[in-house]
Amino acid sequence: MTSEPFTTQTVLNEIVRNDFHTNTDHLWAASMHLIMFSPALGAEEVRFNELHQTTLFPTVDHGLADNIWGQFWSATGWVGLTIFVLIFNIVLAFGARAIRCTDPSIRSLIALWFAYWGFYIHRNELQVEIGYMKQVFLVWLFCVVGAILIQNLARVTRPGSGQRWVTRA
Repeated sequence: MTSEPFTTQTVLNEIVRNDFHTNTDHLWAASMHLIMFSPALGAEEVRFNELHQTTLFPTVDHGLADNIWGQFWSATGWVGLTIFVLIFNIVLAFGARAIRCTDPSIRSLIALWFAYWGFYIHRNELQVEIGYMKQVFLVWLFCVVGAILIQNLARVTRPGSGQRWVTRA
């Protein structure tokens, strides 16, 4: 009863059962998370977890897994939830198509991104999910740039590449 899948489902059940509604501030805060260093730039952090946990689970003294479906239902109702379900599936379809890319570095990014989008999204709120995907992208970018720099450095310092080698006795 306390394992994460049951907790995540309980969050959704309680949101729907109690007809728990919020405004959309936490969705807008998530969109601000797309900007690098947005909290340091003054973007307010409104977490859905702080809204639902304090109201629906006041006696729980530890953080609960979130439920993005409950987040959208509470903020936008059935219409917004339906739109998000469509967006979620369109993004998955795009990922299934994009994974066919022949560039292995791009394929690695797509595989990691869509692992987070397809699986980990179900236990997070939107802001956390965007943060994870941003972190995956930044680590991927660092690795790609690093690999290019190492490859170019190896090419320049390789004997026979036109570089003069000096030996000291």
